[in-house]
Amino acid sequence: MVKKRDYLNILVVVLIAILAINILTSSFAGKELSKKLDAKIEASKPVEISIIKITVDCPDCFNVDSIVSNLKSLNVNVTEEKVININEFEAKELASRYKIDKLPVVMIRGDINKIQLKGYENFNDTLVFRDIKAPYYDLKDEQVKGLVKVTIIKPKDCDKCTDLEIIKTQLENVGVKINDYKILQENEEETNNIIGKYGIDKLPTMLVSKDLAVYDIAKAWLNVGTIADDGNYLLTRMQPPYYDLKEKKIKGLVNLNIIYDEGCLECQDKILQENALKSIGI
Repeated sequence: MVKKRDYLNILVVVLIAILAINILTSSFAGKELSKKLDAKIEASKPVEISIIKITVDCPDCFNVDSIVSNLKSLNVNVTEEKVININEFEAKELASRYKIDKLPVVMIRGDINKIQLKGYENFNDTLVFRDIKAPYYDLKDEQVKGLVKVTIIKPKDCDKCTDLEIIKTQLENVGVKINDYKILQENEEETNNIIGKYGIDKLPTMLVSKDLAVYDIAKAWLNVGTIADDGNYLLTRMQPPYYDLKEKKIKGLVNLNIIYDEGCLECQDKILQENALKSIGI
């Protein structure tokens, strides 16, 4: 039979065990909390990086200053910022080591494993920005790519023909850099040469230089035209009205006769018929 004193001894042992477990648990939880706090403190510290910008003499090329500004807006401490021209030995060595084929470019060094950035390729010790938009300098071909020439040829007498300058504006709106823009009229010497070379049979039309190929919009060009043998882009599917060079007449001008009853006050307004046709491009 267990005596009362034995019960007390057992109770003391149990209480001591529980107390020991609580102490161990509290100690472990405290260490875990401390680790989490340390991790948060460490994460809140600015990431130390250095920035290298390799430039090229190209005023129209992609401006990487906005990329650098975006970097500086993050939780970083820029310890060094260096700008070097591709003609310098260091720039050529870096371009070769990191397989850089487009300029200008931004490179990041430092605690790069602590930051996550889109558009960069990781080379263990260096992040290289790869998402360079046109125009850019192609190191392999040693020339600027993405400077586009646009030529519009208009018919001589067709005030109501489609205005292709709208398409030129749309190209610019999606980032195409047009550095040469020309409008020619029918029967000019240069115009006749272009019409003969590309077999053009409708005016107005648009000729875009092959430099368009480096832009994403070039992939959709076949929806509105063709790519010539020399790589230039020709608009062939224009919205009427247009001038047919073979038949020598304007096509797409429509005559509209509306028959209505003045006495029908509940009838649809006759002007709606004309507006409906205009709204679908007629």
